Amino acid sequence: MWEVPGGKWERFFLILVLLIHSGISASTAQIHYLNTSVFFLLYGAMFLLVYPDIKRWLSDFSIHIFLFLMIIWAVLSITWSTNVYLTFLGLVSLLGMLLISFYLSDKFSLEDVLDLLVSLGFIVLFINAIALLFFPEQSSHHRGLLDGSWKGLLGHKNAFGMFFYLWSMIFSLALYFKRPINKAGLYFALFLSIIFLYQSKSTTSWMAMGLFVGLFGLKWLNARKNIQWRWIFVSLVIIASGLFVYAEQFLALFGKNLTFTGRTRIWTGVWEVIQQNLMLGNGYLGFWYDRAHSIPNWPVGLHAHNGYLEVMIYFGFTGLILFFLLWSRALFLSAKLFFSNQMSLKNLLPFIFLVTYSLQNTMESFFFSQRNLLWILFIYFVIYLNNNHSRHQSS
Repeated sequence: MWEVPGGKWERFFLILVLLIHSGISASTAQIHYLNTSVFFLLYGAMFLLVYPDIKRWLSDFSIHIFLFLMIIWAVLSITWSTNVYLTFLGLVSLLGMLLISFYLSDKFSLEDVLDLLVSLGFIVLFINAIALLFFPEQSSHHRGLLDGSWKGLLGHKNAFGMFFYLWSMIFSLALYFKRPINKAGLYFALFLSIIFLYQSKSTTSWMAMGLFVGLFGLKWLNARKNIQWRWIFVSLVIIASGLFVYAEQFLALFGKNLTFTGRTRIWTGVWEVIQQNLMLGNGYLGFWYDRAHSIPNWPVGLHAHNGYLEVMIYFGFTGLILFFLLWSRALFLSAKLFFSNQMSLKNLLPFIFLVTYSLQNTMESFFFSQRNLLWILFIYFVIYLNNNHSRHQSS
């Protein structure tokens, strides 16, 4: 029998759902039809599970207006897509991930979602550790593990770094807020996650980790030491100004320069393509698989190496405006919680995730990612913040 929310069978199913979206499936990416069938079966099962709630969720259109407008625009993009078949498959995944996010926000508290992510993190950590130990040739971009650039079973070192930044953050928060999970296991998992993050050699992921530590420290100082936000803001402006002036020297610490490993040349080529379909874009996902060759200096990889440009590739300038309305509202609502004087999970996690996720998307393309846990979590936090704001307005 299917149990009530939080029961062991529901938790097992949701962990399986999230695990399949955690990037592990990249190892079977070449088995296209098998890989696609697994996701479609999962979305079918998810649809049957949430069907009784869909009408109620749709009735909250005004609460989630920017999210629904963005999804409607994504669906409409199939009419002008450069590859209708791939856009259709992508839209099925996009709507399936939307259902997952709604279900998590409807049936589970933020603390329960954190616990689910901890359980998922243990599994992903274990699977990648096994791969690195027994299949080092396939788990690193170089010949030996000591050379770094680990990718594990996540396909690329940057994806590996971004996910293990996520687990490092999740394990840290679970420890700080004393979740009912074995503490020794959490410490060990956090230790391994930081090692994996370091060995990924992903500069953006390390910057996200530094930003997490900085934001957490500022929140702790405000809540525990009663240091006023105005003094913290002054300090942040000084630090940001210093980083801007000495950007080249700062990046050199990570072995990078102001071209961001040649990404600026890629962005120039991507912008030229965007201008060809400036208002509508090329349709969700369709462009990369049949027209990427039209971008000069194009490296291996089917994305723009910038999430904001990626949105414009898919949905044009119109879609970017809709996305910014969605994104900026969520960031504003999470900032209102963060810049209060309370130290709680809801005052901390949504803001830190949105800020660091936004930073990561300046160098990688994880907005609107197909079948991706990070996108599921982004939508989850958008829904969570909208619902939280609506409850406060009505009370």
